[in-house]
Parts: sequence; structure tokens; C-alpha cells
Amino acid sequence: MAIVSGAVAHFLIRRPDYTSDFYHYWSATRALLAGGDPYSSPISGALNPGRDPALYPLPAYLVTAPFALFPLGIAGGLFMAAGSGFAAWGVARTGMVRAPLFLSAPFLLSLSLGQWSPWLIAAALVPWLSWLVVAKPNVGLAVWLARPSWRTALAVAAILAVSLLVAPRWPWSWLSNLGGREEKFIPLLRPGGFLLVTALAAWRRPEGRLLAALSLVPQSLFFYDQLLLW
Repeated sequence: MAIVSGAVAHFLIRRPDYTSDFYHYWSATRALLAGGDPYSSPISGALNPGRDPALYPLPAYLVTAPFALFPLGIAGGLFMAAGSGFAAWGVARTGMVRAPLFLSAPFLLSLSLGQWSPWLIAAALVPWLSWLVVAKPNVGLAVWLARPSWRTALAVAAILAVSLLVAPRWPWSWLSNLGGREEKFIPLLRPGGFLLVTALAAWRRPEGRLLAALSLVPQSLFFYDQLLLW
């Protein structure tokens, strides 16, 4: 799964003039590695036509730092290979009934955009990777609420402490970049979303808590954030 996913992601992300989400955090991470502030100005380049600034917390860029050392296509392939491989390992060790997620539209879209969703599957299913929820905290919070753990909370706190040593003011800069953006939606508040309240009937189970939490957190409704539902 790692090899196939990496090859597909590499082929898609390296296409000329193709705008991927991975390009945004690849560029922000390279700015950080060069000693700059990734939050201070819009990400440059023709692959960012919307002139979006850095939109992820600094721990996400610390995770992507090893990948950002490579050219965009190779970096995207390696990033998705690692995330998909860890996700597949989590599925194999907890129940192959989840294996169809690798044929789903959310997974294929995650590969094409270089999204974090496979990494969050790994965080949900592999205990020692649970700290990865900090890379995408809106959806990561739902993963943690599904299986709350003090160890995960302490690991996240340690990573945040390291990130503050790297760039003490990043939380304020990050929140400033997020201000006023409206492309995220809370499913509970969408038409028919009130039906998601029924997930609370299964609140004692991780699946029930995950569904209930995902109904409350802001997310993109463009498929990839919903990979966790598989």
C-alpha cells in the first residue's frame, strides 16, 4: 500500500501547473527550514493562485520537514507513501474489515491532494502514532475524543513545547492566518445535520464518539476529511 500510494501521489502531485494541498505545506516547511517565518506572507508561486498563507500549525511543518528536503513530486510521493503505509499497518493490526477505505473516494482524493487523512487513520489505529493528531487539530481532536489518552495528550503537549522553542509566536500568527476563512463547515449545522446527534446513542464506543465529534468540528466537505468515517 505504501509503494502504490507513493507512486500514485508522486505522479499526480508532480504534474505541471497542478495545485495540491501538499504544495502549501511543502512550501511553508521549506521557508521554515530556510530560517524564515512561514506565516508572515502568502505562499509564493504559480501553484498557489489564491495566494493563501500558511494554514497549518507549526507541528505539522515539523513533521513534514524531512520530506520537504526533496523536490515537490518526490516529497509528495514519500509523504503519502509513509502515511498510507502506517494507515495500512493500523488496519492490518486492528481489523481488515476496514481495508476498503483504500478504494474509497476520500482516500483517492487524499492521494491526489497530498492530504493528511491517511496519517490521521494511522493516528487513530496505531497507539504510538496518536500524537499526529496535532498536525491537523480540527479533525485530530475528533480522533483523540474517540480514544482519549493522557499519553497522547502529554505527547502533544511535548511537541507543542518544542514548536514554541522553534518559533515562540507561531500560534498567534497561525490564528491570524485562519481568521475570516469560511471554506470549512460544521456538519451538524448543514441541512439534515441534526440527524448526526443520534451518534450519541453509541457514545460508549470509539466509533460513536468519533462520529459525534466529527459532526461538531470544522472540516472540508470535499471528501478527504471524511476518510476517518471508514
